[in-house]
Amino acid sequence: MRGMAATLDDNARQLAELAKLKAETELLEAQNRKARAETDAKLQVEIQKLIAETSKANAETTKITRETKWFPLYVFSGAVAAAVAILAIAAGFLKFLAWLKI
Repeated sequence: MRGMAATLDDNARQLAELAKLKAETELLEAQNRKARAETDAKLQVEIQKLIAETSKANAETTKITRETKWFPLYVFSGAVAAAVAILAIAAGFLKFLAWLKI
């Protein structure tokens, strides 16, 4: 009888230990789920930031490319305007010399 009572006590202790381990496991799993959810949320925020920064960089690149495409035209227009100004000054100088009859 005594041996059977000891076995029952051992079984009861083992069941209590198993219940305790199960409760600890459930607590750890809940903490793990919470940490994973927080990490996923942080990653989503970081991903959205990176997407926004990439979009901004792409927009700036497009703007610079568009402006750079017209740069040679601006330089050429300036050179033509300078040449016209020099010719106008030279023509005026020639008229002045003709007026002086030199």
